[in-house]
Amino acid sequence: MLSTSINQLSRIIYGLVLVICVPLYLSPEIQGYWFTLMSLAFLMVFADLGFSAITMNYAAHEYAYLNIKGNVISGDELHLKRLASFFQFTLKWVVNTLCIMGPLIVIVSYFLLNKKGATEIWLLPWVIYLISSMLTFINNVLLFFFEGCDQIDVGQKIRALIFFISAIGSIIALSAGWQLMALACPSLLGAIIGFSLINFKYRAIIKKLLLEAKGFKQNWFKEFFPLWWRYSISWISGYFIFQIFTPITFNYFGPIAAGKVGLTMTLWQGIYSVATIWVSSVVPRINMHISRREWDHLDKTFYRRTLLAGGTYFLISLPIIVGFAFGFNYKIALFQRFLSAPAMIMLSIACFFQLIVNAMATYLRAHKQEPLMLISVLSAFYIVLVTCLCVKYLPIQYIFFGFLSSNLWSFPWIYIVFKNIKNKH
Repeated sequence: MLSTSINQLSRIIYGLVLVICVPLYLSPEIQGYWFTLMSLAFLMVFADLGFSAITMNYAAHEYAYLNIKGNVISGDELHLKRLASFFQFTLKWVVNTLCIMGPLIVIVSYFLLNKKGATEIWLLPWVIYLISSMLTFINNVLLFFFEGCDQIDVGQKIRALIFFISAIGSIIALSAGWQLMALACPSLLGAIIGFSLINFKYRAIIKKLLLEAKGFKQNWFKEFFPLWWRYSISWISGYFIFQIFTPITFNYFGPIAAGKVGLTMTLWQGIYSVATIWVSSVVPRINMHISRREWDHLDKTFYRRTLLAGGTYFLISLPIIVGFAFGFNYKIALFQRFLSAPAMIMLSIACFFQLIVNAMATYLRAHKQEPLMLISVLSAFYIVLVTCLCVKYLPIQYIFFGFLSSNLWSFPWIYIVFKNIKNKH
């Protein structure tokens, strides 16, 4: 929990520094390209398609009967071989996915950016940033696997170091006038160092798993696919629910408006990330409780952590809203790089609902189920449609109206699904 807290706390500190440094060192136009590149990097979700989350869940269910001490993994022989076989399956999946989805992501993101021209501004940073995003995808899958093996503390330390290198590098590069390269180069450096750290820490265990997997036959695709395709649809929907706002703004209003949307979302995503520490840090524990059928411990952990997450979000967001209301009222220059107060309030409320939804989704998916697929798809269609209508007919301040209003019908539906599955215990 401590490592997770430090990791996420560093992210909100960096987020706050970023919301100062980006307007300070970048023009409004370059700020727009900065956040558009970040949003396009999330197209890597189409390579992941929920795979990393399922990796953690499946690994945790097998690891419930194993243990890791130092560089040695041991325990029930059958579950060790199953875990080893699943690790081998994971590696093959990652390689095949990148070979298929990598070129498609390159084509889609290039098409959007090229519509605005100015290739001398974004082309090289975009190439470097895409490479770093692909390597980050590999790192994330590996870390999720080992975090499923109750290695949350180690995994979060590695994530924190990767993030620290990328964040400090970006701030230094911004101050040195690197423009968009300040986003791309530190990101690539962090990804390379992260991959090296994972290999150094888990080299012996990886060798052991690959050795144990030899000769053991387990059709993971047959077991994995029925759940994965539901996850994949939900994950694709998640991109349109959470990351579509900056590209839409870039397309309709240009880079300056996109920069305001991106900076506003960075602020609230940072607050959201800190609050979710309480739930994300116990995901392996939740999976293990389910594997062992420890229902009372499961519910106690879930409700306590969800309450802490909601309380943390409220305590952080309230002074932020008050501070921005003051800044907008007195027309302080820094605050003019953000969207105005109505957009801030709409986004803050929507993120609070998503915080609770995320907790319930974590609980449900730990059962190796994806009952929220239909809701995710409908939410994505609704949000994209309403957002496009808002940017076409309303001021930019209403861009998050679709995100907020989607909770009016989706949140009660999700809660009913959650209660129905919980009551089956």
